[in-house]
Amino acid sequence: MPFVTLTTNLSSEKVDKAFSESFSEKLAETLGKPIERISVTVVAGQQMCRGGSWDPLCEVHVLAIGLDSAEKTQKPAEEITKFLSDRTGIQPARICLTFRPVLPHQVSVNGALMG
Repeated sequence: MPFVTLTTNLSSEKVDKAFSESFSEKLAETLGKPIERISVTVVAGQQMCRGGSWDPLCEVHVLAIGLDSAEKTQKPAEEITKFLSDRTGIQPARICLTFRPVLPHQVSVNGALMG
């Protein structure tokens, strides 16, 4: 049950609904989860500065069951970065990701815990 938040200084026109849908598909493929379980929130148009520069950038925060080692996050980090750079034009060095594992008993959908 991945929860993914992408925050960027790009305008909402550049990261629109179609972008969110294709990002959801890429996340499902990359994380090996059914798309029905992927939740994506895009926060666009933010005042974001990295390294003293206002050039386009984004931060992606992924919370998911099972992302508890470098072996499980390295490939997704590479694939998500490439997807975002290709789709948005943001340079890979300005795409930052965090992965946080959650336990099944910490996630609920429709009132039922995932484990």
